[in-house]
Amino acid sequence: ADLKDLKVLVMSNVNMMDHEECAAIREWVRGGGKLLATGGTSLVDKEGNKQDDFMLADVFGVSVKKADWSPRNHYLAPTETGQRFFPEFDPEYPAFCDGYGFTVAPNDEVEVLATTTLPWSHADASQFSSIHSDPPWERTDNPEIVSHRFGKGRVIYCSTVVEDYAT
Repeated sequence: ADLKDLKVLVMSNVNMMDHEECAAIREWVRGGGKLLATGGTSLVDKEGNKQDDFMLADVFGVSVKKADWSPRNHYLAPTETGQRFFPEFDPEYPAFCDGYGFTVAPNDEVEVLATTTLPWSHADASQFSSIHSDPPWERTDNPEIVSHRFGKGRVIYCSTVVEDYAT
């Protein structure tokens, strides 16, 4: 209920939220708060009902296209705008992730910092196997990490729960 003394709020895949919590966070960010949100934050209400969109979609600057809580290998490829935040990675050699993520659609006001790259796959999985790697293969324009100004505040939203990874 009282966010005024916070400089940054980290919401790591906080799926279940109520409308009052969302309203408080929305106003705090609008007033100058800084928010990092990941995964399915605000996608399910406190009664366990999955919403059609994030309850904080306007704050995040993205809307959910597909919610997927299944683990999957994928990569985070920095965009030209986001490259400075990923000095060890680039679109040719993106950062590997093994976890679930969401497919989101950005609004016109966000800066896309990283996109999804899918691993190599074969149409007939019975004809291929690899014990060494699952290399990056198909670049997409699906946003993984976005930056969004909301009022006087700033939001970084990441569709993958990256907090689980060691640096």
